[in-house]
Amino acid sequence: MGRVVVGKVILNHTTPPKLVETIINSGLEPVILNGRVDVAFTVEAMRLISNPKVGALALVVRDAHFLPIFLKLRELVRK
Repeated sequence: MGRVVVGKVILNHTTPPKLVETIINSGLEPVILNGRVDVAFTVEAMRLISNPKVGALALVVRDAHFLPIFLKLRELVRK
């Protein structure tokens, strides 16, 4: 669909170094936080969703608490 411009993985500070290394070797940028990963993910997702230059967006999470982000994205796409 195009080229990846933003490839970030937001992680908790307890993430094993081997996983961080794997993320880097995959060409993605690890963002390691001491604080709330869910808040950082939400802010980054909304920043990208609201950018008119973004033609495609892939968000990957393991937690259903992020469902409102996907609902907002669907709402924006349908406009």
